[in-house]
Amino acid sequence: MLNLALIGIDANTDNVLAAIREDGRYFVNAAYADTFECNVQFSMKHEIDSIYMQVRPLLKRTDIDVVYVASTVPHVQSVVLKALRAGKTVLIADNVPNLPEHGDLIRVAHNDREALAEELTIVANALTEPLAFDFDPVI
Repeated sequence: MLNLALIGIDANTDNVLAAIREDGRYFVNAAYADTFECNVQFSMKHEIDSIYMQVRPLLKRTDIDVVYVASTVPHVQSVVLKALRAGKTVLIADNVPNLPEHGDLIRVAHNDREALAEELTIVANALTEPLAFDFDPVI
């Protein structure tokens, strides 16, 4: 099971939630939004246990494996960098510009629910399944 946190809410968030629930290997256990009312309503609607008004405490959680950063988050580039520095696998819509190349930064479809579901399945496979070959420590 992969623990996922949502940072912000955008037009793609409902698609992300539908895709991860369909996959069955993700559990959304935390969310951040910049307004308390939005955070509470969203968390109640989607049965998310923990809500945050600040990004840093959410990213400090050691039980969070993956974060989805919404394209509407203020200073989205800064938030993505903080999440990467915290050791998280970061999912972000493919329409967000000016992000660094990084192995743990995964761009996902922002307007194609089927493609998004396929991408999230690939991410879950990569993070949960053992390598398909034996590792030879002697090179």
